[in-house]
Amino acid sequence: MSMEYQPIEPEEELKTSWVPQSSKKVGGAAILLLGSVILLTTGKQENNIADTILSIKNNENFVTTTTTSTEPFIGMWNEYTELDSEGKPIDLESLSYYSFLSDSNIVEPYRLTTLKVFGDFNDNDGVKFAWDIKREATVSSTSKGKPEESETSRVWGREIERMFISSGYHYEIKLTVYNSIQLKDETLVSLIDSGIQMKQKVTCMYVRRELRALNHKDRSELLSAMWIPYSTSLKDGVSKYGSKYMDIESINSMHNYWAADFECDHLHDGNGFATQHLALTIRYEAAIQSINPKIVMPYWEYTIESADIITNHNGNFNKFYELSVVFSSDWFGSFDTQQEPWSSIQIGKSTERHNSFGLARAPWNFAHEGKVLRYRERCGFNTAKLLTDLEGPSTCSSFASILDIGNFENFQDELMHAPHGSIHILLGGMGGGCDHTYKEQLSSYFSDGNIAKIAQIAAIYVKGLWRAGYIDYTECTTDSEDVCEQACVGSDFIAMGREIEYSLNLWSIEPLHKDDPDGYFAALGKVLCSTKLSIGDMYSSSATIDPLFWVMHTTTDRLMTYKRAKKYTFTDMSWPDSTCVGHSSGDGVIFDISEQVGDGSLLTNYDLLLASDPKSSEYGMEYIYDSFDYTHCGYDAYPQFNRDYYPTDEVLAAQAGYIRPTDGYHSMMG
Repeated sequence: MSMEYQPIEPEEELKTSWVPQSSKKVGGAAILLLGSVILLTTGKQENNIADTILSIKNNENFVTTTTTSTEPFIGMWNEYTELDSEGKPIDLESLSYYSFLSDSNIVEPYRLTTLKVFGDFNDNDGVKFAWDIKREATVSSTSKGKPEESETSRVWGREIERMFISSGYHYEIKLTVYNSIQLKDETLVSLIDSGIQMKQKVTCMYVRRELRALNHKDRSELLSAMWIPYSTSLKDGVSKYGSKYMDIESINSMHNYWAADFECDHLHDGNGFATQHLALTIRYEAAIQSINPKIVMPYWEYTIESADIITNHNGNFNKFYELSVVFSSDWFGSFDTQQEPWSSIQIGKSTERHNSFGLARAPWNFAHEGKVLRYRERCGFNTAKLLTDLEGPSTCSSFASILDIGNFENFQDELMHAPHGSIHILLGGMGGGCDHTYKEQLSSYFSDGNIAKIAQIAAIYVKGLWRAGYIDYTECTTDSEDVCEQACVGSDFIAMGREIEYSLNLWSIEPLHKDDPDGYFAALGKVLCSTKLSIGDMYSSSATIDPLFWVMHTTTDRLMTYKRAKKYTFTDMSWPDSTCVGHSSGDGVIFDISEQVGDGSLLTNYDLLLASDPKSSEYGMEYIYDSFDYTHCGYDAYPQFNRDYYPTDEVLAAQAGYIRPTDGYHSMMG
């Protein structure tokens, strides 16, 4: 199988950027690995590593400031650092949103950082620069499980290159300037201190960037690492990469098992939605970091595409499939055909939770193909158009509107829908014979427009009827759907139809003749329980098999992080208990991330909620976001994206009157 890129093996990466715990010469420069740090000391050299420099002036509180050219200061940069028009450094836009960074700047793990002292020094006069760098405490009070590290040996040079590798830790950088240094037989005899000493506190954190911002090398390394869990078994992966590795078949089986349970959906449709999916994303991220520890998941800000479509394409969301960057050859290839290696993904079999064909898909999903399924339509109706007409696509408007919500429970519910659910629907869709079957059996009771609505959200109805015990499926020994059955349990079709009565009202679906409720409810019940649906994976419990899943959920996490960091954050953090395991605050997160977050103990939803709070000094994540910029949406049109925005009294009154739907069909996932 040919690929446009090849997975980068750890051994190859070691040759280029990782070194063993020893010192070796590289073209006259000394590379030193000290504890969990890597230092490359160089002399004065042309900067071919970064386009820009981050200048950090020392002061007693380690606060980042600017400086004049005559004052000495420490500058640090990597390839993503930016400068303003005057050549002054620009910090990441997001730093001020994280309370634990109030007295610190950041460096990124496994990414080469250049450190240099700037100032009016004359190197010919014997001035020497000594760097002492040591790892200090973790950001949170809990241990990250990384080895203890003593203070590093002193390193000399006006400019050094350093690779920090302890994510989630603070470091102290101390620079001492000496007027002269005397050596005898390469042994230090004496130093004359200039009286200049500078200190800088930095924190080692991964930075999640918008995927369009990644350079070619990082994009290639990310895609290479992402592919390995799709192509390497759990056994082989753990043997090669260690215990943090997890293959996609195992991940998808777990997601499908808990989302497609007969009792309830333990991952969606409840207050555990955000934290359960945060844990899932961190777990997958840990798996690919076991392959290449430099990797961090980017986010795909798909409202950029939405804003472009609304502004420049008359709101035609069919353009999404052609315009979006993720469907370019640089990423995953065409929406319809994909590109290698992604086109070769096969969904695994499952012995625990599966469909009629034994595949790790929802029992109500009659898809028999082993490949990742995507449809542009739902039951023959245009998904993009119906999203616009019915549910509302994932747009700047849907993102902005939930920033007005002060109640945590209501926020969770709305976050799960238009900002998150609509993009799943757009990328999943639904096939099968439901387009003509529904029209044939419902035309006497509903208008064509309402039949289209019913067909569009049929997956939600069928899921509910299955959980209510009205639908059963045969086990198939062949991949031919013609010989497999989807059977209605019993003949009380009126009762089946009434199961979705709440949803008919929710979606404003009215019958042609309201005086014959038994007739239209019976027709609804019969067609829903007997019509087979082939549901696109992104629209169902097997969504994790599609690689797009992983760059989407960082986007909703970023939105929730922004909400929590803003002036108008949550005013009511109450978290009622749920009868569905996975959604109460004290329920454990289903994907174990105890090695990544906390002290090694299993985490609850509430533990993870606290650990991911950007305003907490006990912030427990090992990543931050590069920006909370929504300029593409327009701050005049959507003032909610302003950091200091506060809702009007009218908006607050409307939120106070919001009643959260409790019906099981109030879902957007099939």
